[in-house]
Amino acid sequence: MIGLPRSTYYYRPGSRDRELSDMDLLELIDAIQREFPSYGVRRVQAELCRRGRTVNHKRVWRVMHEFGRMAARSRRYLRRPPTATVVYPNLYRNRIPPALDRCGSLI
Repeated sequence: MIGLPRSTYYYRPGSRDRELSDMDLLELIDAIQREFPSYGVRRVQAELCRRGRTVNHKRVWRVMHEFGRMAARSRRYLRRPPTATVVYPNLYRNRIPPALDRCGSLI
């Protein structure tokens, strides 16, 4: 036929957003983080892909790290107030157990 390898014949170049500068990428990241303040690198990169910008996650991490745009951490679990905890008395204080696996009577 033509004499080209099959991989060359079927090759389709991907879209490269390398012409997107770091400052332009930072503006896009800031817009995403204003809308979703708790988004980290993975979610920001996924949101960029949803908005039509294919950017490597390592580049997104580098830009966010260089310019201090890491995600604001949210508290996952709320602590209970100290009045809600019950304090149980130590019933075995100053007692010597009669055997290794026995505590003895509490009377």
